[in-house]
Amino acid sequence: MVPTMLPLGLLVNPRSGKDVRRVVAAAATSTLEDKISIIRRVIQGAQTAGVTNVVTNREPHRLVERAVGNRSDIEVEYLGADLAGNETDSIVVAGGLRDAGCPAVVVLGGDGTNRAVALGWPDVPVVPLSTGTNNAFPYYVEPTVAGAAAGLIVTESIDRDSVATRAKVVRIEHRTGGAIERDVALIDAVAVDDPY
Repeated sequence: MVPTMLPLGLLVNPRSGKDVRRVVAAAATSTLEDKISIIRRVIQGAQTAGVTNVVTNREPHRLVERAVGNRSDIEVEYLGADLAGNETDSIVVAGGLRDAGCPAVVVLGGDGTNRAVALGWPDVPVVPLSTGTNNAFPYYVEPTVAGAAAGLIVTESIDRDSVATRAKVVRIEHRTGGAIERDVALIDAVAVDDPY
């Protein structure tokens, strides 16, 4: 493979898979060490396709930095200097990955993380890897394979449109007072006429 100068986008939500459902519903966990291992394998898979550059988000646990270590065979650029510690980070970073020219983005998170990414980049070419809870949108797939698939798109070794399908996006508009608020959902949307 000929190395590419185009970057692979990698968005990591360190908080995915850590909500109260671990306590009340015996949901599976996704530890920081699990995420580091997934990141390492995604990057290794992407490198087999010729990827040499990754653009990713900053986050307080430095998961990508820990996964990459001292390696000099991959260049990593970090986005998002001012973090809010909520879904806004994923929205802003998704827009930054688009602006950086990433042909594909691997997202480590759950349904909520991927929804936030879609808010920041509505037509993102995404490989969503599940690290959340009871996910309907992201996949449970071996990370090296996911990284290689994303890498083949980044290096244009395969045509994205011939292997990818467009995911459903539910666009929502509602009035609050006089203003129209817009939102998106990836799986479904429910209207409830109840203040609680």
